[in-house]
Amino acid sequence: MVSASKLSMADLSAAKTAAQKLAGELIHPITEVGTYDEFINLRDKHDKKQVRESPFNIVGVGIATEDGKPYLRVNVRRLPMCFNEIGKEYEGFRVRVTKTGLFSPTGSRVNAKPSPIMGPGVVLMGGLSLSPSPLGSTGALGFMAKCSKSGRPGLVSPEHVLRPYGQAGAGGWNIVHPGIGDHRCGAVVAEYVRDCGMLLNLSKGRPVDAAFAEVRDVAWEPSIRGAGRITGRHTEILQLGQRVLICGRQSGERQAEVTQVGLAVAVPFKHSNALRRVEFANIVTVKETNIPQLGQGDSGAPVYCRLGKDVLLVGMMFATARATREHAIILLSDIEASLDVTMIGP
Repeated sequence: MVSASKLSMADLSAAKTAAQKLAGELIHPITEVGTYDEFINLRDKHDKKQVRESPFNIVGVGIATEDGKPYLRVNVRRLPMCFNEIGKEYEGFRVRVTKTGLFSPTGSRVNAKPSPIMGPGVVLMGGLSLSPSPLGSTGALGFMAKCSKSGRPGLVSPEHVLRPYGQAGAGGWNIVHPGIGDHRCGAVVAEYVRDCGMLLNLSKGRPVDAAFAEVRDVAWEPSIRGAGRITGRHTEILQLGQRVLICGRQSGERQAEVTQVGLAVAVPFKHSNALRRVEFANIVTVKETNIPQLGQGDSGAPVYCRLGKDVLLVGMMFATARATREHAIILLSDIEASLDVTMIGP
């Protein structure tokens, strides 16, 4: 277990600047790579090359700590043949290479463990199973929010979960609960309204994997399954080693701790028969403190902290590193700003 390391604002700011600069040098700016088969062939072609030459080996660059001091952590698919290709120090910070494997989106089309089926009269809340209708991924409801323009309530979950497979439209399709990975005849609970343009490469700013759907005539509350009502947002900067909680769609509440902050990470998304490699910034990674249970089908799982009786929302999960089982978290502030929504709290 990593003990919580409270970095000064100056140290954290300097480390984030260095991490972003290093990520810009190491992460290859590939966004569109054609079909999935072309992606596999191109990836395999580069596997034996040096680190800087491979557009697929470098997964991300984040900030971690050792002995209370921050260092830059380079996340890779497989360990490079030559560590000197990256170097031992950058902008005054130590550099460490960690084999994480790919960070893969955790919305599930197949092989997801079934979640508890909620009966008639279900009340929508964070952690429940969702899917687009008639065909798409299964994931979790992140949190309830209000559209800043219309004032209407809705639900937020990752775009790669709520957008149907191959769908290029702007919205208008149904969202059902339970998700199709849990039940083939889920009830319509919301209508897709908008996203941040991540899958269609329409993002105007930093990509964010989030979408908003207005709720239909169903009961809902600003709560997290098993944790109770959300009483506010976590406004303090997350510290490395800090404990958080995640409500998995199938597993329920899980304990985790922060392993990286300020992570720039490239995540591959398959949409239709094309595969895009999307680079995210300001991502936090966490790792479960006991046997890992979160995974496929848990995209959108709400991440939160408990302070006494308060349940404070941090963000939502959207991807997992294959080798280290670290979960990538989008922060609530980035979701709200990109979607133009406000979390519904107490």
